[in-house]
Amino acid sequence: MLGLTAAKPPVASETEGFRMPRVRLDPNLLAKMASRTGKEEQYLREQISRKATRSEVSSLAAQMLWAKELGLAITSALNRADPVVREEVRTAGAPARPPLVRKMKSSSQRKSHPVTGATIDFLLQDSEPPGALPGPIAGEETLRPSGARGNNCAG
Repeated sequence: MLGLTAAKPPVASETEGFRMPRVRLDPNLLAKMASRTGKEEQYLREQISRKATRSEVSSLAAQMLWAKELGLAITSALNRADPVVREEVRTAGAPARPPLVRKMKSSSQRKSHPVTGATIDFLLQDSEPPGALPGPIAGEETLRPSGARGNNCAG
Protein backbone atom coordinates (compact mmCIF):
# COMPACT_ATOMS: atom_id res chain seq x y z
CA MET A 1 0.00 0.00 0.00
CA LEU A 2 1.08 3.55 -0.61
CA GLY A 3 0.44 4.89 2.83
CA LEU A 4 -3.23 5.68 2.26
CA THR A 5 -5.36 5.18 5.28
CA ALA A 6 -9.09 5.18 5.46
CA ALA A 7 -10.54 8.26 7.03
CA LYS A 8 -12.05 7.39 10.32
CA PRO A 9 -15.46 8.81 11.18
CA PRO A 10 -15.40 11.85 13.45
CA VAL A 11 -15.94 11.25 17.12
CA ALA A 12 -19.16 12.71 18.55
CA SER A 13 -17.27 15.05 20.88
CA GLU A 14 -15.37 16.55 17.90
CA THR A 15 -18.54 17.48 15.96
CA GLU A 16 -20.89 18.47 18.78
CA GLY A 17 -19.98 22.15 18.50
CA PHE A 18 -20.65 22.15 14.75
CA ARG A 19 -24.04 20.48 14.61
CA MET A 20 -26.98 22.63 13.77
CA PRO A 21 -30.03 22.04 15.91
CA ARG A 22 -32.49 19.99 13.93
CA VAL A 23 -35.94 21.49 14.01
CA ARG A 24 -38.41 18.77 13.25
CA LEU A 25 -41.71 19.38 11.59
CA ASP A 26 -44.87 18.68 13.52
CA PRO A 27 -45.95 15.18 12.39
CA ASN A 28 -49.63 15.64 13.27
CA LEU A 29 -49.80 18.90 11.39
CA LEU A 30 -47.91 17.36 8.46
CA ALA A 31 -50.44 14.52 8.24
CA LYS A 32 -53.34 16.99 8.27
CA MET A 33 -51.65 19.07 5.57
CA ALA A 34 -51.15 15.95 3.44
CA SER A 35 -54.81 15.00 3.71
CA ARG A 36 -55.94 18.59 3.01
CA THR A 37 -53.74 19.03 -0.07
CA GLY A 38 -53.72 15.44 -1.32
CA LYS A 39 -49.91 15.57 -1.61
CA GLU A 40 -47.35 13.17 -0.17
CA GLU A 41 -45.60 14.11 3.06
CA GLN A 42 -42.15 14.07 1.42
CA TYR A 43 -43.34 16.60 -1.17
CA LEU A 44 -44.75 18.79 1.61
CA ARG A 45 -41.46 18.59 3.51
CA GLU A 46 -39.57 19.82 0.45
CA GLN A 47 -42.03 22.67 -0.15
CA ILE A 48 -41.92 23.68 3.52
CA SER A 49 -38.13 23.83 3.31
CA ARG A 50 -38.33 26.07 0.22
CA LYS A 51 -40.90 28.34 1.86
CA ALA A 52 -38.75 28.58 4.99
CA THR A 53 -35.72 29.58 2.94
CA ARG A 54 -37.66 32.23 1.02
CA SER A 55 -39.29 33.64 4.16
CA GLU A 56 -36.09 33.38 6.21
CA VAL A 57 -37.82 31.51 9.03
CA SER A 58 -37.39 28.05 10.50
CA SER A 59 -39.01 25.08 8.79
CA LEU A 60 -41.42 24.58 11.68
CA ALA A 61 -42.57 28.21 11.45
CA ALA A 62 -43.00 27.88 7.68
CA GLN A 63 -45.03 24.69 8.21
CA MET A 64 -47.32 26.43 10.69
CA LEU A 65 -47.80 29.43 8.42
CA TRP A 66 -48.65 27.20 5.45
CA ALA A 67 -51.02 25.11 7.58
CA LYS A 68 -52.73 28.32 8.67
CA GLU A 69 -53.13 29.32 4.99
CA LEU A 70 -54.73 25.93 4.36
CA GLY A 71 -57.27 26.64 7.09
CA LEU A 72 -55.89 24.19 9.62
CA ALA A 73 -55.83 24.94 13.34
CA ILE A 74 -52.27 25.46 14.53
CA THR A 75 -52.86 26.38 18.16
CA SER A 76 -51.82 23.04 19.66
CA ALA A 77 -48.72 22.83 17.47
CA LEU A 78 -47.88 26.43 18.34
CA ASN A 79 -48.20 25.66 22.06
CA ARG A 80 -45.73 22.77 21.72
CA ALA A 81 -43.21 24.89 19.77
CA ASP A 82 -40.28 26.81 21.21
CA PRO A 83 -40.82 30.50 21.99
CA VAL A 84 -38.45 31.40 19.14
CA VAL A 85 -40.67 29.57 16.64
CA ARG A 86 -43.79 31.18 18.09
CA GLU A 87 -42.22 34.59 17.59
CA GLU A 88 -41.31 33.71 13.99
CA VAL A 89 -44.89 32.67 13.25
CA ARG A 90 -46.24 35.83 14.87
CA THR A 91 -43.92 38.21 13.03
CA ALA A 92 -43.87 36.37 9.69
CA GLY A 93 -47.67 36.31 9.57
CA ALA A 94 -47.85 40.10 9.88
CA PRO A 95 -47.21 42.37 6.92
CA ALA A 96 -43.71 43.82 6.80
CA ARG A 97 -45.02 47.36 6.71
CA PRO A 98 -48.43 48.93 6.99
CA PRO A 99 -50.31 49.40 3.74
CA LEU A 100 -49.92 52.73 2.03
CA VAL A 101 -52.86 55.04 2.70
CA ARG A 102 -53.71 57.57 0.05
CA LYS A 103 -54.80 60.98 1.22
CA MET A 104 -57.84 62.59 -0.32
CA LYS A 105 -57.41 65.93 -1.95
CA SER A 106 -58.76 68.87 -0.05
CA SER A 107 -61.86 70.58 -1.37
CA SER A 108 -59.75 73.38 -2.82
CA GLN A 109 -57.65 70.87 -4.81
CA ARG A 110 -60.59 68.85 -6.16
CA LYS A 111 -61.80 69.74 -9.61
CA SER A 112 -65.36 70.94 -9.36
CA HIS A 113 -67.85 71.01 -12.19
CA PRO A 114 -70.20 73.98 -12.40
CA VAL A 115 -73.90 73.29 -11.87
CA THR A 116 -75.68 74.65 -14.92
CA GLY A 117 -79.32 74.89 -15.88
CA ALA A 118 -78.81 71.99 -18.32
CA THR A 119 -77.48 69.82 -15.49
CA ILE A 120 -80.50 70.62 -13.34
CA ASP A 121 -82.92 69.91 -16.21
CA PHE A 122 -81.21 66.57 -16.89
CA LEU A 123 -81.45 65.52 -13.25
CA LEU A 124 -85.12 66.51 -13.02
CA GLN A 125 -86.16 64.68 -16.18
CA ASP A 126 -88.62 61.86 -15.77
CA SER A 127 -87.40 58.55 -17.16
CA GLU A 128 -90.93 57.56 -18.27
CA PRO A 129 -92.25 58.76 -21.63
CA PRO A 130 -94.84 61.57 -21.45
CA GLY A 131 -98.41 60.35 -21.11
CA ALA A 132 -97.46 56.99 -19.58
CA LEU A 133 -99.60 56.07 -16.62
CA PRO A 134 -97.97 54.65 -13.58
CA GLY A 135 -98.93 51.04 -13.24
CA PRO A 136 -97.63 47.56 -12.69
CA ILE A 137 -94.37 46.60 -14.27
CA ALA A 138 -94.64 44.11 -17.11
CA GLY A 139 -95.00 40.59 -15.74
CA GLU A 140 -96.08 41.78 -12.30
CA GLU A 141 -99.55 41.09 -11.00
CA THR A 142 -101.52 43.72 -9.16
CA LEU A 143 -102.10 43.05 -5.51
CA ARG A 144 -105.73 42.81 -4.37
CA PRO A 145 -107.00 42.56 -0.84
CA SER A 146 -108.07 39.05 0.09
CA GLY A 147 -111.72 38.40 -0.68
CA ALA A 148 -111.92 41.18 -3.30
CA ARG A 149 -113.27 40.20 -6.73
CA GLY A 150 -112.77 42.20 -9.88
CA ASN A 151 -113.47 45.92 -9.55
CA ASN A 152 -116.35 45.50 -7.13
CA CYS A 153 -115.27 47.37 -4.04
CA ALA A 154 -118.70 47.65 -2.40
CA GLY A 155 -118.86 44.04 -1.58
